[in-house]
Amino acid sequence: MRSIWKIKKKFEIQSVGQNLFIIVFDLEEDLETILEGQLWLFRKSLVIFDQWKEARSD
Repeated sequence: MRSIWKIKKKFEIQSVGQNLFIIVFDLEEDLETILEGQLWLFRKSLVIFDQWKEARSD
């Protein structure tokens, strides 16, 4: 995926459920590049990205 995305730093993929993953990027700029990109396909499957936002406990 790194060569396809053409990102600058490394990333880590963690499985969190069936067909659900968290990708942690070392560089915020790489995340922004991915989110701004076109639709992504991986092994003929559509990959949909959204940025994780933690719930605030005020």
